[in-house]
Amino acid sequence: MTFVVDDPISFAGKVLEAVKDAVLAVDDNGVVRYVSPAAVRLLQCQAEEVLGSPIERVLQPPENTTEHPVRGCLCDGVARNGQDCASESSKSNGRSSEYDIVPLRIDERVAGALVAFNGATEQQRPTAECVNAQKLEELGRIAGGVAHEINTPTQYVNDNVHFLRDAFEALGDLVRAGERVVECSKQGDSVETAINDLASQTEQSGLRELELEVPAALEQTLEGLSRINKIAGALRVFLHPATDEETAADLNRAIENAVAVCRNEWRYVARVELDFDEGMPSVVCWIHEFSQVIMNLVINAAHSIADKIAGRPGEMGLITITTRTHGDYAEIKVRDDGAGIPSDLLHAIFAPFFTTKEKGRGTGQGLALAWSVIVDKHGGSIKADSELGEGAVFTIRMPFRGIREKERAELGEPLQGGLVR
Repeated sequence: MTFVVDDPISFAGKVLEAVKDAVLAVDDNGVVRYVSPAAVRLLQCQAEEVLGSPIERVLQPPENTTEHPVRGCLCDGVARNGQDCASESSKSNGRSSEYDIVPLRIDERVAGALVAFNGATEQQRPTAECVNAQKLEELGRIAGGVAHEINTPTQYVNDNVHFLRDAFEALGDLVRAGERVVECSKQGDSVETAINDLASQTEQSGLRELELEVPAALEQTLEGLSRINKIAGALRVFLHPATDEETAADLNRAIENAVAVCRNEWRYVARVELDFDEGMPSVVCWIHEFSQVIMNLVINAAHSIADKIAGRPGEMGLITITTRTHGDYAEIKVRDDGAGIPSDLLHAIFAPFFTTKEKGRGTGQGLALAWSVIVDKHGGSIKADSELGEGAVFTIRMPFRGIREKERAELGEPLQGGLVR
């Protein structure tokens, strides 16, 4: 495709559509003519709110400056750096405050400027340390629920063990009474008294009830121990420190663990159904970051369902997680039938610190982390579809080949092996 460069702003916008960086383009009057999708997420705004606005409304200069750095670039055509004063205030939402400005020229005339933000803060592109920090923060928030999840089976395991101890003592008395009947019979003594004792012990022990209750108590105890072991195992996996090394991982098992860890967040408002492609190959990825993404999506889904069914006791929602193989990608869908997301907010949900929840219920980092982990770190994709009042579905696609292998392939280096199964 060939562009006619008669309008540098339009041309820059077309070129930058394929760029992931956060950039703005202004015309020679300092009016914003283009804003990239990454800049929309970074500034936490709608494109319509920025387009057509003077640069001063979008990027606030320090109070002690006499001239906005973008205006200065438009005036003298000299590239320079700038800093958004708003990012130093409570409105910063963790975004990058520094940016570079370069002039756009037609012949020798300055016809506009490009503003490129200098990277992103840790909130926007979480490193392994950020993921570990959020894990601890998340665990602190759900610690009460995890304790309850472990305490409930522990309590009935404890009750059942005490019941089985008493049942064993009663059955021991019954066996000994039966032994006395046998002993009297062997010695030729009257067995009438021994038989009466046996009958009395049989009645006192509640033998018929024990025949039903002991197997049930044993089964419930095994179930409780299994649940405790599952929760403890999921916590071990979940809290394992995130590293900088990719490994071949089973996404299905990672999803199971994530769902188990946050069970107390969804169990009272929804059922969770897992529909896995058990033949799906392993994915070379940073599995602990992926697990954090899944847990964030499940908790968000549970909160959305809770909002929808508030005031309707007994009603439960449904969260469905499916995995499928699609060519070179593993596809994961997290679907809920909750309150849904307003269509005018869908474009902003992956922005750092953006949240539709009331204060104290969410940090706004969950979906920003999801974008960073899935898109930036793994070269995959994540998108949200929603209808207000009908729920939402988040679709994740993860490449089977690790990002480093993909980079080597693009450089023409040979790959060793193939898909890990």
